[in-house]
Amino acid sequence: MKLNSIARSVRLALYGVATPLCAFGQDPAPPSATNASGLDEIVVVAKRFRPADQTSATGLRLDLVDTPQSISVISREMLDVAGGRSAYDAIDMVPGVVKAGEGFASEAIQIRGQDSGAPRINGIDVYSSSYLDGYALERLEVVRGPATVVYGVTGSFGGEINQILKAPTDTLLGNVGFEFGDFDRQRVEADVAGPIPGTSDKLRGRLVGTYGDAGLFQNTVVDTNDIDKLFYGTVTYDFSASTNVNLALLRQDRDIDPTDGCTLLLDADNRLSIPRSIPFGRFYCGDPKQNHATLTNDFGMVTLEHKLSNDWRFEAKVAASKTERFLDYVYAFGPAGAFDLADSEVYLLTYVEDTEDESLTSTLSLGGDFELANRTHQFLAALEYQTGEFTATNYLSTSIGYLDMLEDGGRGVTADGSPIPLIPPAELAGVQKSDVTEIRGSAQILFQATDRLQVLAGALVQRTDIEESNRVVDEPEKRDTLEQTDWVGRLGLTYTLSEGGPFLSAAKAYYSYSEGFEPNVGIFDIDGNPLTDPQDMKSQEIGLKTEWLGGRVGSSLAIYDAELTNVPSTAFGEIGESGTFSNVLDGKRQYQGVEFEVVGEMLPGWNAVLSYAFTDTEIFSPLIPQRLAIANVPRHQASLFTTYQFLSGPLGGLTVGASIVHRKDSPLLDNAFTIFEMEYDPSDQVLDTTTRVDFNASYTLPAGTFEGLELFARVYNAFDEKEYFSISGHPGFTNTIGPPRQVTFGIRYKFGQ
Repeated sequence: MKLNSIARSVRLALYGVATPLCAFGQDPAPPSATNASGLDEIVVVAKRFRPADQTSATGLRLDLVDTPQSISVISREMLDVAGGRSAYDAIDMVPGVVKAGEGFASEAIQIRGQDSGAPRINGIDVYSSSYLDGYALERLEVVRGPATVVYGVTGSFGGEINQILKAPTDTLLGNVGFEFGDFDRQRVEADVAGPIPGTSDKLRGRLVGTYGDAGLFQNTVVDTNDIDKLFYGTVTYDFSASTNVNLALLRQDRDIDPTDGCTLLLDADNRLSIPRSIPFGRFYCGDPKQNHATLTNDFGMVTLEHKLSNDWRFEAKVAASKTERFLDYVYAFGPAGAFDLADSEVYLLTYVEDTEDESLTSTLSLGGDFELANRTHQFLAALEYQTGEFTATNYLSTSIGYLDMLEDGGRGVTADGSPIPLIPPAELAGVQKSDVTEIRGSAQILFQATDRLQVLAGALVQRTDIEESNRVVDEPEKRDTLEQTDWVGRLGLTYTLSEGGPFLSAAKAYYSYSEGFEPNVGIFDIDGNPLTDPQDMKSQEIGLKTEWLGGRVGSSLAIYDAELTNVPSTAFGEIGESGTFSNVLDGKRQYQGVEFEVVGEMLPGWNAVLSYAFTDTEIFSPLIPQRLAIANVPRHQASLFTTYQFLSGPLGGLTVGASIVHRKDSPLLDNAFTIFEMEYDPSDQVLDTTTRVDFNASYTLPAGTFEGLELFARVYNAFDEKEYFSISGHPGFTNTIGPPRQVTFGIRYKFGQ
């Protein structure tokens, strides 16, 4: 036994010398191997940020390096490093994509200065205000820029976030874990997958479940927990080697504190500013006894895939989604100093909203390779039919008192020192309903024009039918019906500069022209006539994509220029001796930027994601001559996420990492109407700059009785940096704040991986 131990130690030492020399040229050995003498050798498998599969799950079957579009993939390993409970936690890794704050029971993400809209699940557009628990995901795909046509069937402006669910596996595997930490955080998760016994491996399944419970970082008078539950099940049955069907069912329930945070301040010089004097634990300007929200997401999808005899692929999907959200909370309406308030006061308002969104989506696609002029080309056609029903019932209660948010270090009392009054019952304010039917058809052709040049051309046609009603109490009901057909095109060129080298594996330049649109509905002019011309976007982009070290490292550089027109805006007109506000479609937005990204295994065991984005946005409003920058979009954002894994020696299995996210010049307000009405200085957009630092570590036992056991820890926001975010669209410039330092620990056990 002693000789075996000595022999094992010698082999480990030799392996520690050999690993750096061989890791560049070939894949690492499996977790254990047996030599000629029958003794086990322990080999630590290297983790990699960049997945081997670099083909986007959307549109044409192209590697990302060949796609004339900015696309980033956040792998399972990257989600773990980011502590990714959802896409919101991991999005700092992607250039040009930023967090825009949590509030109103939702997580806001902006892509190239525009709201990302509803996220996708396995390529299907779902109507939801929340992202899925990251534990249910295999990866995230982020398309930056107008994704029309190249994505398949869509009309998104800024881009898309596609959540790829975990799939059944051919072999048995499992993962169970427990996590705990600051603010009463507790979380249990389990994932089991593999073939179903007795089916000759034709039927495979997967079950994923999570339960999380966490408190608030604010020191409130009542205990408020954020409870997150997820159940996800999926099965795949292989009818033959060329045909299979998959069923996926998912439910996510959340209990959330929906507070928006605190308003901006108005100082003695009549300038808006951030209430930095309020500490983390007291940054809560509502009434925690009243704040509550529930959110339920249900999603189900059936997918049929069939490979034809000529290797063309046919795919059919039917997906149903339903989102129910209930809000009941108090928020601060400001900024302080406005509405005849004292400089340190804010006005409180109760708000209740009950929403229900349902959608049914069916898609068909057919595509594959074809030969023409002795070259191989690609073709893809897609058809999508989608219906949706949306209902929102709003309740309001006003005049409940004034809160002095600077009193007692931000704890908050009424202006005269008395307790915050009881909240009166909210009264019905209005009901919004809409029924939407959309039919989309798209076609794409990828021509291999020369040995080095690929040309991608495509078009999308969409028929939109919308019936919308908006009933506000004590006002006439407004109805709008929209029936219109729109089409957009796209053109992409990819030119191979270099390919097949031992160090630089590939270098490709590209040009992309994309168009997008969004129907305008529920917008009326001063005479009550509907304004239906769609919002129109055009975008141009040039870039360079490279792959290094056999594809283990990838990089991209993109420069883009985009414009959005026919944006609904408020205008002010003079009538006699008074004035009135009305809606017009004279708004315009411009977006320009540069994005850079490097991701992959730089050296054996060393992974990194480095990104930088320069973003210049401008809002054109008929109310003010000055151009406004879009709130929450930093002019500069840079991030670095890096880990180092010890592959051998006494520290074999240990991974340590750190990340830094820097946001510079992030404006916290952009509401032209409030700026005009309150006579604020448009140049005072309250810029903020932050730098957040995180640390993480994990240790996986490589062999023995506890093989597969992993211990991990994470420190989020290690130096207590305050990150402010503006809640989009709020007339009172309400801001939320990112959490302070959080330390979490966990343990998980994996088998079959």
